[in-house]
Amino acid sequence: MNRDIFISYASEDRIDVVQPLYDSLNQGGLRVWIDENDIMLGGILREEIEKGLAESRFGLIILSQAYMNKKWPKRELDALLALETAERQKILPIWHKLSEPDVKLLSPILAARAALSTEKGIDTVAKKIIAKVYSDRGANLFDIFFPSDREWFMEAKEIFNRSAWVGHYHGYTGQEPYQRVIKRTIKALGTGISENADGTIGKPIKKIDLIKDVKLNRLMLEIKIELKRIDNLIDTHAPYPGQYPSVVSDINEIRDKIIRRLNAVWTAFAIHTLPIPSEVTVTMDVYGKDGTAV
Repeated sequence: MNRDIFISYASEDRIDVVQPLYDSLNQGGLRVWIDENDIMLGGILREEIEKGLAESRFGLIILSQAYMNKKWPKRELDALLALETAERQKILPIWHKLSEPDVKLLSPILAARAALSTEKGIDTVAKKIIAKVYSDRGANLFDIFFPSDREWFMEAKEIFNRSAWVGHYHGYTGQEPYQRVIKRTIKALGTGISENADGTIGKPIKKIDLIKDVKLNRLMLEIKIELKRIDNLIDTHAPYPGQYPSVVSDINEIRDKIIRRLNAVWTAFAIHTLPIPSEVTVTMDVYGKDGTAV
């Protein structure tokens, strides 16, 4: 899908509700579809709504007195409802200065559906929408959405976005340079201290125990254990793990699995993903000129 949210609204609500909500959703990492021209003129065509919603995960309807007073809301709602299925509801209603009886006049179906209200504040509404979208993107990845968790995974990506993590592991040059990268990654996850290739202190990251969501916290603890498995495999088969094809295969499988699991989270958070190491066809120079891991 190209977008996360498609917003349907009355132009009268743009300044007080739509614009601040649009800004908050964008800042939260969502991709929002909004027709700033036709809607401002008083309505959009059914075809445009269908196209916008078809390209979006959810349709956000700002229900207000202004929305209800327009001639086109019923047509828009019919178009939106027609795109829903029994398995998937795509409409997220937002009530703005309306009561349940008011909404029933427009759509009894929407009146019976769980909705958010702007009475609780635009920030609260935005956070709940962001949580809904992230949950939909990542399926069962999340228990609860926390903005700080997204920041954590954005920062943590730097310690995995290194040459040593890109490309097939062979184990022909001895275990030390590659193992150094693994140990530094484990150290960064456990202590928050990130080291550069030359051993100097790099940009710090937050420790795993600062991840608030239970599932994401558990995921990173499991990844840390997997990294230690790689470290132990290299130790056990030193000095040249490449002499043991099964060991090389195990290391590549573990590393690929780690990146795939991280990519699932980065995708859900709308963060760029990393290539799967064993699927990279271009040979990467894992080591710097001085022989240290990059």
